[in-house]
Amino acid sequence: MNASAATVPGAYTTKRVEFDSQGDTLVGRLYRPATLPPGKGQPPVAVVIGPVGYVKEQSPKQYATRLAARGIAALVFDPRYFGESGGAPRQFEHPAAKAEDLLAAVDYVCAHPDLDTSRLSVLGICQGANWAIDATVADPRIKRLSLVSGHYLYPAAIDGFFSVLWAGRTSADERITGGRKAREAYENTGAVEYIPIVGTDQDADRLLPAVPTYQFYIRWAERSPAWAFHGLWENRVTKMSEEALWSHRADQAVNQLRTPTLAVVGDKSATPPAHLQALLDGMPGPHEIRHLGQIHAHIQFYDDPELIDRAVTEITAWHLMDQD
Repeated sequence: MNASAATVPGAYTTKRVEFDSQGDTLVGRLYRPATLPPGKGQPPVAVVIGPVGYVKEQSPKQYATRLAARGIAALVFDPRYFGESGGAPRQFEHPAAKAEDLLAAVDYVCAHPDLDTSRLSVLGICQGANWAIDATVADPRIKRLSLVSGHYLYPAAIDGFFSVLWAGRTSADERITGGRKAREAYENTGAVEYIPIVGTDQDADRLLPAVPTYQFYIRWAERSPAWAFHGLWENRVTKMSEEALWSHRADQAVNQLRTPTLAVVGDKSATPPAHLQALLDGMPGPHEIRHLGQIHAHIQFYDDPELIDRAVTEITAWHLMDQD
């Protein structure tokens, strides 16, 4: 299970791991605190899931390394169809598959002898917040949930996303219809149609239209040996992904969520604070919102070390609350 291991002195160890999800092999990295306070035994553990189309070397790694340095082991992984993990067709973004992969990661850490899974949490970043919620509703082993700058997918938020960022050029219904047709073509012929994840205005079918999002992600498409540490991100996703993405109902899942939940947000997050508050008002379990104030863009939660440090400080306190 361990193909490589390393230690960052005084902070954490890291190793490559593999585990199964629905018959496909997932590849991840487990970050574990290098030392623990006397008498603390095994460290608590968090499983981290990232934004749409992500690979583990992107924002999940930024959060996992910081959690491990603060005493919480963290598992990041490439989900099925992406990065080093198996599954076909490649670059297929599907809500149910993401939740299944997250639960497979929970299975993996729960079988790990050196982790305290009585203190198991899940962290979802951006659209990963949706699949983190789905998995947490389904699995009582998850004791706490943290959500960072979530792009929550439910009808009002999805319609707002298209009306603001696409300015009438396309709609959720049109993208759902196109995704359904692409799925039917795949089922009938095996042909896979792809669209860019990010692009310029010349890429009218791109999944994410915001300019800051393009500026962040396009760097990850570089495939030269010097950038191998960036992982295997590709700037494409199956067009049929849009059928399920833009039909998702995070509001229905939140209405079933009883696990203590922390939501970290900034004023320019994909789901702004007021909308987040309205969404969580339907949640039956305990929840808190940490508003980190003014930011430049939602993508800052992926890339800005100062903002990520602030977010991880809140997450760590939440994870360890009432658990000492």
